[in-house]
Amino acid sequence: MGRVGALRISQGDGRPRGNRGLPARLTREELVLDASSAAAISAWASVAQTALASLGAVFIWREYQAHQKGRRTDLALSLSAALDSDELLMFASNSLDWSGGLVVTPPSWRDLLDTPRSQFDRADVEDALDVGLSDTTQTNGVRMLFRYAFVRLFNHLEIVAQQVRKDPALLDELESMADVAHRLRRPLYVRTSLYETAVKAWYSAEVWRFVEALDRRFPELKDGDATSGLFEG
Repeated sequence: MGRVGALRISQGDGRPRGNRGLPARLTREELVLDASSAAAISAWASVAQTALASLGAVFIWREYQAHQKGRRTDLALSLSAALDSDELLMFASNSLDWSGGLVVTPPSWRDLLDTPRSQFDRADVEDALDVGLSDTTQTNGVRMLFRYAFVRLFNHLEIVAQQVRKDPALLDELESMADVAHRLRRPLYVRTSLYETAVKAWYSAEVWRFVEALDRRFPELKDGDATSGLFEG
């Protein structure tokens, strides 16, 4: 019989026996089960891949938001700091809260005015901010200073308003500028419409809308609000 003896035929179902190196033939049920398992594994892999992609997108979005928040905060600090670093902006901001007396003259104007301090006078400010440049302001150094200073302030507000238009969330970071908006909308020592009239005459409507929005976003504290509750309990 020679080599034929390596493959013995059983007397039962006729399947080859003894040659254990050959894979067993799968039944139809086993093939269907294997195909279902493969499909399930593929589906779970797809779900896992989608979940990982979603988590990655959330992480990237949060990183982007954090970056935007940091950039926005830095910009707000820079815009607000200008009120204390620019001599004309500082002069205009201080003048908004002045009822009278002396205001420190910006260094670059001291030679012209021949004094380190300027007298705050309602008539000077109101004439200086008249929409048309009056003869009395043209020939008066103090009034010209007030006009230049407030024009510088309004120019700065225009720049801030443009930045807020590009990124409305920036408004929430500008609390340190709110006092300027309060005093422009509700002047203490000059006629009520003075600043609004000048801004609307010289600039686009966007600038005054920004002043109003900033005033509403950070309402002015009333007397006693700053200390209320400090000594309670």
